[in-house]
Amino acid sequence: MPSAPGMAGVAALISGPLIYAIFQKYAPGLHFLIPVAVTFQLVLLIMILLTFWMPLDKSKTLPIRTDIDTETKPEVKIIGGIVLALIVIFYIIFW
Repeated sequence: MPSAPGMAGVAALISGPLIYAIFQKYAPGLHFLIPVAVTFQLVLLIMILLTFWMPLDKSKTLPIRTDIDTETKPEVKIIGGIVLALIVIFYIIFW
């Protein structure tokens, strides 16, 4: 969100591991994905609440970098195809 304050990101970075640690300590029998999903939702809620509570006066805009070439070169596509083909071959051989 462009109007989210930097504090929302810091709060997310700090609260995420803390919330997950609380799950690990007080609910160790839960399946791995349940605490991860609930932690994600709580961190997202914290960020949304901070954004609504203290939005930035002026939205931040990211700079546009025109000096970086973002086109994929043909060699990269060829090598990527070779890697994918090798993975398929390994699956066929070792399955």
